[in-house]
Amino acid sequence: MTDSSHRYNNGPAKRVSSEGHTASPVHTFTTAPQPLSRQWQPDKDLLAQLAQYGIPQSFTLEQVGEFVTYWTERNEPRHSWGARFLKHVIRLWREQESRDYRLSQESVMTTDWRPSLEAMEILTVQADINANFVEDAIAEFILYWQERGISCNTWNSRFIQHVKRQWARFTNTLKHDQEPRPISPDWQPDAEVFDILHMANIDRRFAEELIPEFILYWRDNGQALSTWNTKFLQYAKRQWANLGQSDAAGDSQPWNTVNHHGTQQGSRRSGSTRNRDIAAELSDRSWAS
Repeated sequence: MTDSSHRYNNGPAKRVSSEGHTASPVHTFTTAPQPLSRQWQPDKDLLAQLAQYGIPQSFTLEQVGEFVTYWTERNEPRHSWGARFLKHVIRLWREQESRDYRLSQESVMTTDWRPSLEAMEILTVQADINANFVEDAIAEFILYWQERGISCNTWNSRFIQHVKRQWARFTNTLKHDQEPRPISPDWQPDAEVFDILHMANIDRRFAEELIPEFILYWRDNGQALSTWNTKFLQYAKRQWANLGQSDAAGDSQPWNTVNHHGTQQGSRRSGSTRNRDIAAELSDRSWAS
């Protein structure tokens, strides 16, 4: 039997209605099987029985045309077309209810979204990912999906995968840098840094704009570190998160705009590195220490 045949070919209908009554089968068998007439319509008794299942009459009548077309083309004789139509409509109604329920559980990404406690436990306990690393991934995740404006009922699952991919890349490439050393004037992040930023959906040009001020600050600071790549990775993530917070505050100007002369302007980020303390900004984020 083909899939389309299975769609319409169901067994006898019997079920407890919402009022607690058992719905009896529709129509007794006729004396002999008959093909379906092109003028066939469900009678009042059949409509009333479907209503016992909570199925609106408008939904029931919408199914008549397709049902009649399918079975008249097949020209197969049946004892009770009413019983067959009953099962057909009930199945379609249940499918509709399932779709409606799934849609009702979907939501768009909001600025105040947070991963569930279960998602955090999966990441920080089961996957043993640094909690600060997870926290730093939230803002970028929100910004990315807010820009796309889609609805979803699996945000926690998506976030778990988002963090796990970055953590795997981070631990395999950047976690263990070389010996502590001051930052050099021509320092550049390793290619793996931009790979991880790409996984975080952070624009590469945005990150590249941060390099000069990052170098300037740490040259003035004079500290020797073995984690320049991870320091910069986190700094870029934090600045991107600040960008998203600016959007939430109503600043809708893109970070890299083109002025009326046709030349690209720099970042809209407020303040300069001279007016911020990067070390203080990162000091509580142990994964980048």
